[in-house]
Amino acid sequence: MSGDCGHGHECTGHRLDHVKARRLNERTVTSIKQLLRGYPEGLKPEQLARQALGIKFAPREASQTLVRGLLDGHAGFEFDGARWRLAESEFTSLDLVPFIVVDVETTGGRPATNRLIELGAFTGAGGAIKSSIMALINPGRKIPLQISHLTGIYDEHVKYSPKVDEVLPRFLRFMGGGVFVGHNARFDFSFINAELARCGMPPLACEVLCTIKLTRRIFPGEPSFGLDNLIKKFGLDLDPAERHRGHGDAWATAEILIRCIGILRRAGMASLEELLAFQQMPPPAARKKWNLRETKEGG
Repeated sequence: MSGDCGHGHECTGHRLDHVKARRLNERTVTSIKQLLRGYPEGLKPEQLARQALGIKFAPREASQTLVRGLLDGHAGFEFDGARWRLAESEFTSLDLVPFIVVDVETTGGRPATNRLIELGAFTGAGGAIKSSIMALINPGRKIPLQISHLTGIYDEHVKYSPKVDEVLPRFLRFMGGGVFVGHNARFDFSFINAELARCGMPPLACEVLCTIKLTRRIFPGEPSFGLDNLIKKFGLDLDPAERHRGHGDAWATAEILIRCIGILRRAGMASLEELLAFQQMPPPAARKKWNLRETKEGG
């Protein structure tokens, strides 16, 4: 038997509609999960309908029916009769998270057309820096003079350094399953992924945390969230010669991360999921949720 229902295109259309609906539901459940990561106390069905589904005026009963239809049977969610929340198994304790703090120096600002010349990274866990790697990289091209003046890295410094395809496997082993952290993390993350693509390697698939986003939410009154100002604010003992170098900037970023997490832990934050949600919230909402006062605290 061919399995033909006799209606040809009509049956195919129904199957496609079913697949599309299932994928839509999966995306919606993922959206709800991401939202609830920032609310370990849970949200009411009508709050989920409004914030995750974009339904502004759904009656309470209709919201309950809609959300229950989406989330019933998913092991990652719990409902106590009033609020939906993520199951405890969906949260990762901050004590268990390896943070990999990365800084790269490059031949210019565009990942598509420029190359890495230095990579520095530190691991941080449990409120302390654990280990580090550093590598100068031969970009296979001249380093622009303005970049050399900024970083102190000249062509002769990288002439006999390894190419990026030799450095990246070591970096990936160092990353392991950690959380990628950077100061303006998108810049460092994009450059590394561009170099991975040029080497025929898959992109990084990990959570990304940005210390600029964290400090904007914790210290809203700062005149600048650049590294220079934050190094001064936190009183970090960084040799000026190490500024704008992969190792030095990664170390400073790791120290800033440790201080930010310390403040958030004292405010009651306990999980990686809460931390990732915090950096995405509008700064006033983030401070309000975690009862963060405008502070001059430097450590």
